[in-house]
Amino acid sequence: MSKDVHKESISIKNPQEVRSKSEAIASSRPASRPGSASPSGRAKTAESEMLGAVAELNSKAIRFKKFETLLEQPLVDMEQLKKLSWMGVPEEIRHTVWKLLMVTTYSAPASLLLASLGGVELSLNLIIYDLQGYLPTNSTMRDKILAQKRLEYDEYVTQQFIDGKATLDQALVHQIHIDILRTNSNVPLYQNAIIQESLERILYIWAVRHPASGYVQGINDLATPFYQVFLQPHVSDDVERTDVGLISKDDLKEVEADTYWCLSRLLDGIQ
Repeated sequence: MSKDVHKESISIKNPQEVRSKSEAIASSRPASRPGSASPSGRAKTAESEMLGAVAELNSKAIRFKKFETLLEQPLVDMEQLKKLSWMGVPEEIRHTVWKLLMVTTYSAPASLLLASLGGVELSLNLIIYDLQGYLPTNSTMRDKILAQKRLEYDEYVTQQFIDGKATLDQALVHQIHIDILRTNSNVPLYQNAIIQESLERILYIWAVRHPASGYVQGINDLATPFYQVFLQPHVSDDVERTDVGLISKDDLKEVEADTYWCLSRLLDGIQ
């Protein structure tokens, strides 16, 4: 049996497909013939690989079902989602899970925080608290919040780029442009001019809105994982080699906005 069988890509969106594939692999095991010699080492290895493939497919289907159950809840249990995501998130739902997990953690003196909330001052020196993720845990609020945040980012773009690049900080533009040209230079997606300009806008807007820290080399490499994951649902082939011209402008704008906000939350948590 060819080893290629074990390398086939199977979507775990459909548990029945996984079960069918598992049964097909299991049924393909060669039957022993009476009086035949013991299987060779190669045959044992092939059988072990088949059983391993079946186990892996079943494991993926089970994990996907757990994610699916969590995400279908009216209010997502973030602690459970964090635990489940520790070993990785299935590609089919990664764009949703990452947006939920992008929670910014802030710290503030207890007196200042409680005063701002109208509370009574406690003897604590520091309070650390979490705000909601970029994507709300409340499923009924997600579409509304996403629309608001994407519109807000679009307004940032208009404010900064309404007159093109001529009125921008040219030193910053140059620094970002040089970094973008070097970003994943072996991946066709990032050599596309549309994608490069999109990433340049994200980084420029982030830099001007965070003057205390400003842009530094390497932030570009933090943006690309978000961009690629959020772009994946809009393509039907390998995202790194996809024809960007086939993706609608509206979809690209949403990817750009989502990348900006998740990058911002990531960096806010680091600073």
